[in-house]
Amino acid sequence: MSGKQVAQYRFGGLIVNVEEYTIADKRCWELYSQDGIDISCHPGEMLDQENICHYQDFDASDLDAVPTQDTVKQWCYL
Repeated sequence: MSGKQVAQYRFGGLIVNVEEYTIADKRCWELYSQDGIDISCHPGEMLDQENICHYQDFDASDLDAVPTQDTVKQWCYL
């Protein structure tokens, strides 16, 4: 399974790549460092179109809507 990179954010010296996947007709994202390491602080759980709403306004039908830098910061405890 491979996703597509939809965003990239910098936190000091750390670059975070946001990759989007569609699983069971739902959009979800994985967050990786520039070294390819998953940096999520939620083991076994992906940021998805349901839990992203806790961090930002999100409309799943807007395909340009992706996790914001602030959402990534909160999800990864950066």
